[in-house]
Amino acid sequence: MINKTLNRRRVKDAARNKKITAKQFLGRVDDFKGYTNGDEFTAYLDSLRDPEFDDLAEFFGCVAQGLKLSNVSRVRRDRAQREYIYPVPIQPKSGSGLKVILEAGMLRFVEDYVKGEVEIDFSFDELSTEAYNVE
Repeated sequence: MINKTLNRRRVKDAARNKKITAKQFLGRVDDFKGYTNGDEFTAYLDSLRDPEFDDLAEFFGCVAQGLKLSNVSRVRRDRAQREYIYPVPIQPKSGSGLKVILEAGMLRFVEDYVKGEVEIDFSFDELSTEAYNVE
C-alpha cells in the first residue's frame, strides 16, 4: 500500500511544472500518466468537424507558446451534445475563442495546464503524428 502511494505521489510530482512530450501526453512512457492513448486520441481527431479540428490545432499552438487562457471554466454542450469549452488565449491583437471538445483526456489536460502543472514540448502536428503511429 505504501509503495502504491509513493509511486502515485512520484508520478504526480513529476507532472508538476513539467514540459511533456507527445509520447507522454499519449501515455507512452512510464514516468507520466498520459491524458489519453493513441487509439482514443485518433478517434477524437477523426470525430471533429473541420472548424473544430482547426480550433484544436490553434489551441495547442497557444499552449505550446505558454499563453494564458481565459473563459475555461464554463463547460457547454453543442448541438451534438458534446461537452466543450471556448477558451480565449490572452495575446496581443486577439479576441477570438477556440472551441475545444472535452473528450480524449482534454478536460484533464486543460485543467492541469490552467493550474500551471504542465506545459507541452510538442506541436499539434507532432502530437497527431505520434497518435497515429501504432506501437
